[in-house]
This record gives sequence, structure tokens and C-alpha cells, in this order.
Amino acid sequence: MKQTHWLLGLSLCSTLCLVAEAQQPSAEKKKQLAALTWTDPVKAAAEDADFLIQGEYGFAKNNSDWGLQVVALGEGKFDAYLLEGGLPGLGWTKQKPRMRLTGALANERVEFAPSDASTKIVVSNRKAVIARDGKMITELPKLERSSPTLGAKPPAEAIVLFDGSSADAWENGKIENGLLANNDIATKQSFTDYTLHLEFRTPYKPHARGQSRGNSGVYHQGRYETQVLDSFGLEGEMNETGGIYSIAAPKLNMCLPPLTWQTYDVDFVSAKFDSKGERKSPAKITVRLNGVLVHSDQELPQTTASARITKITAEPGPIFIQHHNNPVFYRNIWIVPKKEVLVNAKTKKLLVVTTTEGFRHGPAIAAAQRILPELAANSNGEFAFDFLPDPGPRPNPGQAPKRTPEMTDAQWAEKQSAFESRAAKAKSELETWQSKVKDAFQQKFTVAELENYDGVVFSNTTGELPLPDGAAFVNWISKGKAFVGMHAATDTLKGMPPYYEMINGSFAGHPWGAGGTYNFVNHDPTHPVVSMFPPEFQWRDEIYQYNNFNPASVHVLISLDMAKSKPQFPYHVPVSWVRNVGAGRLFYTSLGHNPETWENVTYQQHIVAGLRWALKISDGPATPNPFVSAEQSLKSIVVSASTTLGKDAKILTEKALSKAKANPEWATKMGSDADSYRKLPNEPDGNTESKKSKLLKQLVDEIEK
Repeated sequence: MKQTHWLLGLSLCSTLCLVAEAQQPSAEKKKQLAALTWTDPVKAAAEDADFLIQGEYGFAKNNSDWGLQVVALGEGKFDAYLLEGGLPGLGWTKQKPRMRLTGALANERVEFAPSDASTKIVVSNRKAVIARDGKMITELPKLERSSPTLGAKPPAEAIVLFDGSSADAWENGKIENGLLANNDIATKQSFTDYTLHLEFRTPYKPHARGQSRGNSGVYHQGRYETQVLDSFGLEGEMNETGGIYSIAAPKLNMCLPPLTWQTYDVDFVSAKFDSKGERKSPAKITVRLNGVLVHSDQELPQTTASARITKITAEPGPIFIQHHNNPVFYRNIWIVPKKEVLVNAKTKKLLVVTTTEGFRHGPAIAAAQRILPELAANSNGEFAFDFLPDPGPRPNPGQAPKRTPEMTDAQWAEKQSAFESRAAKAKSELETWQSKVKDAFQQKFTVAELENYDGVVFSNTTGELPLPDGAAFVNWISKGKAFVGMHAATDTLKGMPPYYEMINGSFAGHPWGAGGTYNFVNHDPTHPVVSMFPPEFQWRDEIYQYNNFNPASVHVLISLDMAKSKPQFPYHVPVSWVRNVGAGRLFYTSLGHNPETWENVTYQQHIVAGLRWALKISDGPATPNPFVSAEQSLKSIVVSASTTLGKDAKILTEKALSKAKANPEWATKMGSDADSYRKLPNEPDGNTESKKSKLLKQLVDEIEK
């Protein structure tokens, strides 16, 4: 009997083992599955149910509680990554928690749970329900993001490498269904320094893993590779999309799901050599993946492993697109070569002014005086600073005392006496202080002395500074010099038209105070001056509004997002801009009131990029974009109308933008009319007969008619 049971058990075990073995795919079957590839999202959706489940779940706003990325692994199996703080680029960073879960498709839903089962996620019907310890904590809708630079049009000076009409710009170039195939192709033209835009789409290969999953690459000068791979949901390593292969991992994995069109926007500066052929500085690259900065001035000390050109020389090189046995497709590729005059420049010297005749941003000025020299020291000799002697705060006795009812005569007399003593001391010190300020400007701001500099920086200056000749100063800048202004530079020389017309604005209040966190729109994410900011972002700082701002004179880079900030008013608030001043260049940013802003690495990158652009070390457009101001004004009108007049924001926005597109002159006039709201007197809230209420209604009526 025991022997019979033993045999029966052995037989049963053998049968189960054979079944299990039969259920395991053979090596050949695994190979066939790994080769399964879709290059068309419509076919993938029709032929594989997993394709419709994979993707991102969350909200298209910054700093949500959670984000979820679901990765298809084939045959109904999935990995999911729960991200605290939102999706990448919308709140989650590598420093925040990330939990991996596994799941399988059953009954048109996928359940995910970690080994401890404390968190459970159910994905079905285009939403993800997240529960913890048996209680639902949130529900995330499926989100299909696209890059803000998708479809970016080439500027006039660009060389179009592929627009769907011809592959003639490429050696071995081949078009398939209007797209450029990645057949190990290289541009026929070689390049030195440039800005590059391209769009790519990785295939859907759910059974493939690692480097077999949609692998390609874009080689700059044939030497340095920005990797292309279906690395959606992965860690974000140097051999994944966004990485510089064998050199540097991206700051963030911004790879979108396979069969989604994605973008690379790259600013490349080649290695520099001296007259003896010795390398002075390595190549540098700034990379935005899907509109988000993943590398900023990353040094490239050596070529990528397996680079097509392995030797680093002063010779230019082609853009090379790698095949790697994966059908990755490309489109909308254009490049803007940088002018040679912008490349081999000697160290640029700037004069920094922090003098204040009015309000003094003491902590921010102290931070600037410490940080600016550090930035110069780290600029590889690109720029250096001299500081105009700053005697510190203007002597001031403070406010005169006020007598309170409970104050005795003796107490009041004591306060008056103390104030009179301070006033006498301040008066005697003021004469010396003013003499120091005047002498400093007389010595450094003559045209002859200014010729020793390549530009001037006004960092939180205020008041009527004693320039010897304001018109001559502006004229000097127009001869090819640089001017850079931070924050209160627009609260400076408000009585000198040549100056405020040059900087294009003068301080008119700050309803958005230093203690608040506000939302902003980056209108030109590929511009080097603001490439470190995402298309939408939040920042804690004091934000100015302006008189004397002319939208037709500047290229606006950043604006306050009125719809997502408070208080809300029906006019545009520009935050950062650039412009040409004759042959010179000007960069201004309203950010910089808070000392914490100066300590922020992203702000420091903003300042360095602005300095480099103004000094013509880097390039980027300065063409005025008044339509940006007009569009932002219309959106701000809608925001105010929806909150105070009960208007439907979506419908009104569609009407406003449609009319603006059809008639840009109308939009410009609406922006000008909206700005006049700011200058009207304040009246009690809810007063529908106030001048401001009447103007807002007139603006809305103009949109609706």
C-alpha cells in the first residue's frame, strides 16, 4: 500500500512537473515573443489589450499626491511604479519615494500589490484606484501627456534636416510612411555648436527587455550619444532615454510610453582647443527631454562608448542616428548652428552694481555679492565680475514716532528726543554716503571707463542712481554691450526715460508678495535663458507688475500664470524677458527678491544662462513676441470674468483665443485696454459700478460680441 501511494505521488509529481514545463515557453518561443513589435499605435490598441492599460495615471498639474506609471511586460503581465508627489516633471523627483508593484490582467482589470500587501492598486476603465490598508486613498485618471515642444517650428535661421518631404540631408536616409527610419544614418553636413530639435517614437515591444526594447540613439558630432530607448517607468540610467550613454544619467526619467511621439531639444557646445591644438575645455550639452531639463551644461570629457568618431578634435561632426535593430522613427528635425563669433570669446568682464537709493533688498544683495563671484569662478573663464563699491543702506532715521493715548508726556518726550538724535546722525552720515555713491559712479560710469567692460549688471538696485549721463550709458550698451537686471533693476531710475525704455518697464507694485508661492508659464522652454525651467512651474518669490512695459519691444520668456495664482487680475504680468538694444543685448528677470531664490541652483542656472546670452556666448531668439502678452492678457481677463462675473471660463477662453488668432491687432488692443485696469483706483469688493468692474465687463463684452 505504501509503495502504491509512493508511485502515485511520483506519477502525480511527474505529471505536474511536465505540465509546468510545458507552460514555460521554450527558448525559441521566448525569442519569438521578444521580437513581437508594433510601430503603429492604432494596430497595437486593436491587437494587444495590454497596450490600452500601459501608460500614465495621474493629474496634469504640479505636486499632486500621487502618480502611477504602468509598464506592459507581455501576456497580461505588468509592472507599476507608484510615485509620491505626482508624475515625473509634475512633482516627482529621484529624491522622492517610488514603489514597484507587479500585476496581471484578469477580467479586464489589473490588480497590483507589493509583497507586504499594504498598498493595493486596481487599474480598469482608464483609471487607477489606490488603496492602503483596505482604504481607498485616491483615484487617478489615465493621462496621455505630450511634449510642449512637439511640432516646434524651425526658426528662420534653422537648417531643416527632415520635414517628411525628403531624406536628402542624410547619408543612407530612408523615408517610411512619411517618417525618417533609423537606418544608421548621418547628416551629410557637419556641425560645431548648435541647437537641435528632433522628435522620435519608440516601438511597442512588451516582451522585450532592457536594451532590446526600442533601442536607438542620437550622436552629436558622431561622438556623444543621447540615448533613445523605451525606458518608460524605469530608473533613469545613463543607458536609458535622457541619458548620455556611458557618461551621465538624466536628472529625471522623462521618457513617455512607447508609440508616443517624444522630443529632444539639445544645446550643444563642442570642445575648445588652443592654437597648439591642446584641448582647453570639454564639450558641453544641455538636454531637454519632452520639455523637461535633464542635463544642464553637462561636461562631456570623453566620447560615448561605441561612438562613430572616437577622437575628440576641433573638427565638426555629423548628427548620427543609430539603428540598433529596432524600428525607431524620427520626424521634425532641425538644427540652428551657432555663429563662430559666439564661440571663441575671451573672458568677458562685467561691472556689477548693488547700490540702492531707495528700498534695500539687504539679504538678497548679500546673497548676490557672495554667489555671483562663485558663478564666475565656475564659468571656465567665460565671464568675470568687478563690483562697484557699495556703501550699504542709505542712512535713514526710520519712521517718526507716533504718540499713543496711553503714552505719558515724559515717554513721548523721550521718543521724540531719540528720533531727533537718529535723524541728526542720519543727516550727517547721508552727506558722506552720497559722496561715496556719486564718486563711485563718476569713476566707473564714464563712457571711457565703461569701455573696460563687456556689460553691466544691476542686481536689486533701486532709486535714482547718480549716472553721469543716462543716455550715454544706454547708447554704450547699444554698441554691442550686455545689460543684465535682477528683480529691483526695474525699480531703478524710474525718472530716466532712456533707462526704463531700455529695460522696458518700471516697478508699479507687487500684489504677489515675497511670502507666496505662485505659478508661472515658460513660453520658450528651448531658449537657453529659461531652458532650466519646465513649461509650467511654481516659485516662491516677490513678483512685480510694471508701468512702461511695451510688449512689442521684448521677447517674453516667463509670465505669471494668473489662472493658478492669487490674487488674480485681468492683465498680463511678464516675469522675464530678453531683447536686443541696438547691437547690444538685455536680459531681465523679476525673480530674485528672496535670498532663498539666490541659493537655488535652478535660479543660478537662469542667471548664468542670461549672462551668457547677453554676452553673446550663447544664442537664442530675441524677436519681440507681443502675441504672448496679448494671449496672456486675454486669459487673465477670462480668469477675472469667471470669478467675478460668473462666466464660463472654457467657453470664454475659446472665443477669446479664436478672435485673437483671426485678428492679432484686436488682441493687442485688448491687452493694452486690460493693462489700464491696473491704473484705476481700488474700490470696495462687489461694487459693480466701480471703474474696474465696468472696464472688466466692457472687456468681456468685447470678447463675446
